[in-house]
Amino acid sequence: MNKKKFRRILYFAAAVELFIWSVIFLSPQESNTTILLIFMAITSLTFVLVSITFRDVVDESVTNASKYYYLVNKHRVDGTDETLHDYDEVITKYFSDIRGEAQLLDILYNRFVMTEEALSEGNLDFLKDHCIDSLYDNLTSEYNSYASKDEKHILDHFVLHAYNVQNITLENQTISIKMSLHVSNRDYVTNKSNRIIKGSDKKNKHTQYILEFVIDKDKQFVCPNCGAHVSTKECEYCNTVFKDVYYDFTLAKIGLLENQESMWGLYG
Repeated sequence: MNKKKFRRILYFAAAVELFIWSVIFLSPQESNTTILLIFMAITSLTFVLVSITFRDVVDESVTNASKYYYLVNKHRVDGTDETLHDYDEVITKYFSDIRGEAQLLDILYNRFVMTEEALSEGNLDFLKDHCIDSLYDNLTSEYNSYASKDEKHILDHFVLHAYNVQNITLENQTISIKMSLHVSNRDYVTNKSNRIIKGSDKKNKHTQYILEFVIDKDKQFVCPNCGAHVSTKECEYCNTVFKDVYYDFTLAKIGLLENQESMWGLYG
């Protein structure tokens, strides 16, 4: 049972109770006792129906949550149920300045949000620097299709709900990281008059992703001064020594698992 049906039943129950109370007050006193007994019976039945309906809605919400957990975990490449700790050793081995899965996921999540916001703002230079060529071509094609109609596709107000490392592999000196991500954000399209023609800027849409990032094992860092890709915290090109590490994670793939507006409706 969905949220709309739940609301209809509540509205109907309230209308029935209001009608019966009106009858009680307008009826002769001698008939009030019988009417009141009928009213109490109907009220009890209404509460039973509301309780069953509420339970169905909650069960549906839990089912959706379980479905999401299943969807992201069935995409594990090796089919195992890895825990947070299982990846910490691998991450520390490949990235000396990243302390475990949680910090790595934070970095990748922020990079993804920056990419989506750059797409909304038409910052194609950022996309060029932080996406592989094939993904860059797809994203710029999407942006240009809206721009040709004087429209903008806006993605903002991101809220993180869950994320997960799915797999980390090393092949030909390239480290590949696959992660699952569940976020909600505003997703809408405006025309040249800045009027919303699709979606909503007031309601968040829940989206579940599978993302893949890649990085060169030997040249993980980006120099904050000249932008060169380097292997240590001292740039071999401009000799800048830097403390804050900026890893050169490149977004390679964006896969959608599922879209839902106001997922788990009663609580969203």
